[in-house]
Amino acid sequence: SLDLAFNKIGSEGGIAIGDALQHNDTLTSLNLYRNQIGDEGASRIADALKINESLQNLNLERNEVGPEGASRIADALKINESLQNLNLERNEVGPEGASRIADALKINK
Repeated sequence: SLDLAFNKIGSEGGIAIGDALQHNDTLTSLNLYRNQIGDEGASRIADALKINESLQNLNLERNEVGPEGASRIADALKINESLQNLNLERNEVGPEGASRIADALKINK
């Protein structure tokens, strides 16, 4: 597991983490609580979730993720089969992002 809570990594750090997750097959838990990764960082992490098969727990609480980032995560959830816990608490996903995630959960098994 990796806990990077309260590290102010921003979107640049979120992008770097997303890139790393595309090549990692051992990490099962990632805590990015309150890092301000925004939609850009969340989108790159979502790209990684499409191919990563080991991550089971992802905490993105308080990361300024908006509707676009939530939509990209929703797209990844349609494909990803390993993620079991996703925390998007205290973001700004809005009705559109929430709807996209709800639709993805109907497909995700």
